[in-house]
Amino acid sequence: MTAIDIPEMFGTIDRKDSRGLLNFMKKNAGFRFSNIPEIEGRENIFNFLEQFFGSVKALKHDQLEYWQKNDRISVMGRVSYTRHDDSSFAVPFSVVLEMDKDKIKRYLIFSDASQLYTD
Repeated sequence: MTAIDIPEMFGTIDRKDSRGLLNFMKKNAGFRFSNIPEIEGRENIFNFLEQFFGSVKALKHDQLEYWQKNDRISVMGRVSYTRHDDSSFAVPFSVVLEMDKDKIKRYLIFSDASQLYTD
């Protein structure tokens, strides 16, 4: 059992619920998506998520595997994106969550989404 409900958290992401995802995080959390610089603080993370979620029509995480060791949760799976033109793109991902009890203090996403916005 992990410190947070991983399927519930990814369901929140798949609903593009920025505020809901922030409920899993500490107020001063850090967040990094792929190779962008790390963002700090829930409001900055919210602004990033709103922009990112708005840039895709839909997304869906599946094939989730996860485990916790000490204060880190590792998650692997596949994310499928639906672009606004209804084309799709899928890619494997890994996430490392650094926890402080039951809240995320750092959310690190490792994925190559570079083809998401190409034609």
